[in-house]
Formats: sequence, structure tokens, C-alpha cells
Amino acid sequence: MDSGVLPVSGTNGFFAAFSAAGFCAADGDFQPAMEGDYAYARCPAYYQGYRFHLCRNGTFGAETDTCSPKAPIGILFDSSAVELVERKSMTPLRPRVIGVDYAVMVQPDLPRGLTLDRSTGVISGTPSQRQESRSYTITVTNVGGSETTVLEISIVASPVNYVLLFLFGVDVILVVFIFVLLVRISRKKQQKHTVAKDGASL
Repeated sequence: MDSGVLPVSGTNGFFAAFSAAGFCAADGDFQPAMEGDYAYARCPAYYQGYRFHLCRNGTFGAETDTCSPKAPIGILFDSSAVELVERKSMTPLRPRVIGVDYAVMVQPDLPRGLTLDRSTGVISGTPSQRQESRSYTITVTNVGGSETTVLEISIVASPVNYVLLFLFGVDVILVVFIFVLLVRISRKKQQKHTVAKDGASL
């Protein structure tokens, strides 16, 4: 009598036998399921809900899910306070955002010259003017909720470049020296010309 069991070999024989009778074997992180039943699996990290597909004729159908993002856990910068230099391009601040499908916002607006990448939270740019330390609230948000952190930003004046000042001073001295030298040479030539003219008139 034909039992409907297909001839198989190896450890998969047990599941193959049931598949012939309406049984779906485990598939990835989905558990086995009987004919007409659903197999369930968890959503990816930082999502809530579940994934599932239906067992039909020994085969799982297309996967469906109810996964949606969980609220972000946090947004972390290497330091809670940074000091920038006026008119000097800053090293971008790259936060670690714990969450998925999020957008990043800041209040109040960042100092002039700085920008926030809403998709990554990276702050970059060149500050254009000095300011005392000021607090900025950085918020990461998605459909599940939001999380915030506070970042202190201060901007100091550009340091004086004494080497450039020295070279500039040397240049000014050389220009003045050359100008005075040319004036003296011009006066001597005029004096010689005057003497020669007076001698010729005598």
C-alpha cells in the first residue's frame, strides 16, 4: 500500500515525509508548521511585531509581517560639550543612533555655518562667528517615539598666527626701505642734474 511517503535519505527524511502529507519544514528562523497553519518569526532588531507565512501543500507562501519601528533608544555623541574655532572647518560630529527609520532634529538652530544631516545626525561645517557655550537639544524620532540628548557648543576666536604677522611685518619694512631708497636715488639724480645745468650756464 502506498503511504504517500517519498523515498528520501539522510536526516531530512522525517520532514520530507510530513511535507508530502501537508507539512512545512522549518525555513530559516521560521518554525515548522502543519498544513493550513502559519509559522511565525521575530522582526529584525529595533522593530516590534512579527513575521509570518502560511503553509500550503507542503510549501510556505509569501512572507508577511506586522513589523514597525520601536521608539529610538538613544542618540550618543562622543562628548556632551564641544569647542569649535571661528572660521575653521570642524571635524564632523558623528553620533551613534540606537534605532531605525528615524529622522534627527535640533533646537534651537545650530550656529551659523553649521549643518545637521537629518538622516544621520552628523553635525559639520565651518562656524562663522564666536559664541559662548550654548545648549542644543538633539532629537531622534520615528513612528514609535523619540529620544533626546543635549549638546553644548562654544565657538572661540581664531588663534593669532604670529609667523604670518612677522612675515607681513618684514614685507612692510622691505617695501618702506625700497621706497625710501628710490626717493633718495631720485633726489641725487635731480641734484646732479641741477649741478650740471648750473655748470653749463657758467
